[in-house]
Amino acid sequence: MRPGLAFIDLETVVGDGQRIVSNGNIGSAQTDVPWGIVVLPDSGDVIWSSSLYVLQRLSWSSNTVSTIAGKNGQYGDIDGGPGVSILNRPTDFCLSNSGEVIFFSDWGNKKVKQLSVSDHVVKTVAGNGNCGFTDGNASTEVTFGCDPGFPGGLRGLFQLGDALFIADDWNKAIRRLKLSEGLVDTFLHLDFQPNSLVYAQLTGTMSYWFITSLRVHAAGTATCELEWKPSTLGAHARQMVLQQRHEKTGP
Repeated sequence: MRPGLAFIDLETVVGDGQRIVSNGNIGSAQTDVPWGIVVLPDSGDVIWSSSLYVLQRLSWSSNTVSTIAGKNGQYGDIDGGPGVSILNRPTDFCLSNSGEVIFFSDWGNKKVKQLSVSDHVVKTVAGNGNCGFTDGNASTEVTFGCDPGFPGGLRGLFQLGDALFIADDWNKAIRRLKLSEGLVDTFLHLDFQPNSLVYAQLTGTMSYWFITSLRVHAAGTATCELEWKPSTLGAHARQMVLQQRHEKTGP
């Protein structure tokens, strides 16, 4: 497979089902439960997160896979370059508008971090690591929600202009990081826990939010919800009732 065929042919590129992380040639490298994934537009290289606390990169120029952030099987909260940074279950990704960094949810640390595409340095951009629901200075005051039974709760995110929008799962909210100001506020309150988060312009000048949630119930059923609403940035629109809801319940 080549980068240009990613949406035409479907084949396994990395891993054979074993839950381990190992690097090397594409044919022998392994990964464990990949979460977020980004394809770099210039090289076609693929960067993804593994549940074993690392970020891996597939390089098409060398046909190899390498660990570029975090340490295999070791969780913690340390920023820095390869071999230094330590993460705690990184999940969802978002390539910045410039293409120079990847924003990602460091789920277990309750922080939003960025990865430099060129030198793979990791830096925290929002969250002080505590559980809560506090807006303000991105590095010192802001807290994100977390389930008392689990370490984190941050999920999908995307950049729109100077703002990075973040799905704060446990707080049932979409948070907004104003990148140039280093400030976070609550952009949208929800009546469900958001997982993935997508923004798209579909009809004329009207744009929409697409927000999904997957709830697993004790009875063994799961509810998948898709909600969308017109995206107007005024305070009035934030209080609008979401336009549609689709629910599917099954085993």
